Amino acid sequence: MGQGKEQFDPAVADSVRLFGEQYTFQEHPGAPGMVWAAAGGRADVYNVADKKRRRWGLKVFFAKFRTQAILQSTEQLRRFEGYEGLMAAHRRVVTPSEGDAKTYLPLHYAVLMPWVPGRTWYDCLQSAESQGTIHNVKVARDLAIRFLRVMEQLESSGVAHTDISAGNVTVEHKSKDTQLIDLEDMYLPQAPKPVNLHHGTPGYSHPAETITWRPSGDRYATAVLTAELLLTSNDTLARMASSSGFFTDNRRNPDAQLRFRQAEPYLGEVAPGFSKLFAQVWESTSLDACPKIRDLLESVNRDAGRLVSPPIRTPVITPAPAEAGADTDAGSQTSESVTWVQDDRVTFETSGDRPGQADAPPAAKQKPSASKRRGDVPAPQFTMSESPSGLGTLLLWVILALFIIFMVSRLLL
Repeated sequence: MGQGKEQFDPAVADSVRLFGEQYTFQEHPGAPGMVWAAAGGRADVYNVADKKRRRWGLKVFFAKFRTQAILQSTEQLRRFEGYEGLMAAHRRVVTPSEGDAKTYLPLHYAVLMPWVPGRTWYDCLQSAESQGTIHNVKVARDLAIRFLRVMEQLESSGVAHTDISAGNVTVEHKSKDTQLIDLEDMYLPQAPKPVNLHHGTPGYSHPAETITWRPSGDRYATAVLTAELLLTSNDTLARMASSSGFFTDNRRNPDAQLRFRQAEPYLGEVAPGFSKLFAQVWESTSLDACPKIRDLLESVNRDAGRLVSPPIRTPVITPAPAEAGADTDAGSQTSESVTWVQDDRVTFETSGDRPGQADAPPAAKQKPSASKRRGDVPAPQFTMSESPSGLGTLLLWVILALFIIFMVSRLLL
């Protein structure tokens, strides 16, 4: 690791000592010799392992965001440690007097949290753009329901993430799990406002440019990302994805409006109830005017033929890193710091699914590609196999034809 208080450039196998434990920086699975790290807008998150080989994420903030406010937000997040989709809420903050933070200034107010399995939705969109369909319709619906359940529990608690976007949601196809990351600026009823308020991320921000630090702050972005989860089950539409999402912008942008019209027929086929609500979201005048997330969840459940959300594997987070000498359980399935609980009556079907590899390394961030011209956007072609109602409609026509033949034969006799 680079020497000097201002320098922090870890290499593979370098380690830091924090909270009485040694954490070693891991090699990037897709880039031998390179340290495994994910770059964000405010911090770099490194994949580190303790002596028991449990994986953790060490979030090292850039100087501008390295403040005591992180201590306050972490304390406020403790009440959500047991929420679905909020593994990242289970964290510890590195104070300036803690371990190697006394040597390396960039470690001041760094956050140590469980390494969240899966890939960011940003990386999934990159795969969709180049490869087409990344999951089948059933998996798309299951992921949409899981994501909406995570978001609904926040809104029903009067809480909002405030920056739902492709880079802040992870997807793990095998377990059909979604997780939220970048939780530092969550809206909490009694929490102080962040210094830097924002309107959301382009491609997921409401056209009214409303500040998202409010109870309804996630409604628009949640609907957009849910639509993307469903749309990427169609090969033609999946290839229209970009680093700025599927729609790339909101209805004020002609290209985004065209993409919305291109998406409508397929959404109407695979999720007709959600499609109607999404149209309301797309045309809404404000975040408060958007349908509630509970309504979105109920619509997708109905579209999938479910009265209630299906049982899913839920992460149970092991305790935070123990002090030296403490005995903790190292067993897990997906990540050594996470235990997955599953109802034995539930079978997760993955037939026909082509997801990205679980726990795949995040792709290097790229600048959003230029919007495609109107004439470059292909009209999606749907087949009987993509339409959940196609087989039923064909069967009705066959029955009707047989009935007509029977009645005509009776008349002739």
